[in-house]
Amino acid sequence: MEQLLRSLHEDFTTQKQEIAIDLKDLKREVIDLGQLMDTIQQTHDAQEEEMDCQRRGLLTLQDKNQDLQYQIEDLENRSRHSSIQIKGAPAQAVTGTLEDFVVHFFCHMAPALKEQNIVLDRTDRAGRPAGPQGQAQDILTCLHHCKQRLSAYEDTLTEIRDTVSHFLTMKDTPTPNIATLWETLKAVVRGQFMAIAARHNALRHNEHKQLENGIQALAVTHRQTGSLAVRRQLITQHKQLRALNEDKAEYALLHTKQKFYAGGTGQVACWITDSTRRPQSDG
Repeated sequence: MEQLLRSLHEDFTTQKQEIAIDLKDLKREVIDLGQLMDTIQQTHDAQEEEMDCQRRGLLTLQDKNQDLQYQIEDLENRSRHSSIQIKGAPAQAVTGTLEDFVVHFFCHMAPALKEQNIVLDRTDRAGRPAGPQGQAQDILTCLHHCKQRLSAYEDTLTEIRDTVSHFLTMKDTPTPNIATLWETLKAVVRGQFMAIAARHNALRHNEHKQLENGIQALAVTHRQTGSLAVRRQLITQHKQLRALNEDKAEYALLHTKQKFYAGGTGQVACWITDSTRRPQSDG
């Protein structure tokens, strides 16, 4: 019987040590998970800040895009009927190119008009049979004065479209959701807690059953023999049974889980680190 009790005591001690090791490993894993969550939180905050900046930039670009669309539409409307025919331009007046003559002619007719604002698409002499040398001839010019502006606006619009497309691509890309990650982390830790708790409960149930059977056998022997040694063994068995019933391992496990779910990952990591330094705090 003493060998049986000694064997039970050794098994109980070994199992408690294994549970303590499992709890220590679990605490280490929770610390690592907490650090990972802190890193994810920082990355998520940085991404949120960048997304906010891009949203504000997108609104600005959309407003600018709309303004440019209005300006382009206005310029296109202005340039639809821009062909001008200069009739009877003397040949001796055209000393340089036709373009230079037309520009100087317009500036002479409208002194407030600036040369850089006159953009000629093409300039040709009117298509009719050539007359005697020196005879006046018509000049036909197409004044798409908005052509350069349209080109600049089109470049700006292309840049805006590329930026908007990039933003929409990033918006559709799955980004880390801290709430989802937190729920996933809790589910993983919950599974670990449940596995350790189930194993601990099974071990404690087996030990409890063995102690009860041993107590019953000792009680029968004590009634039959009245031996003092058997009585002492019976008292020892009862103490072990009470100690087993008052085992705080499961309570400490549940307490750890409550702290993990109630506090943030950073607080839990600090608490676990402090608990690692003070093992007696596990109760």
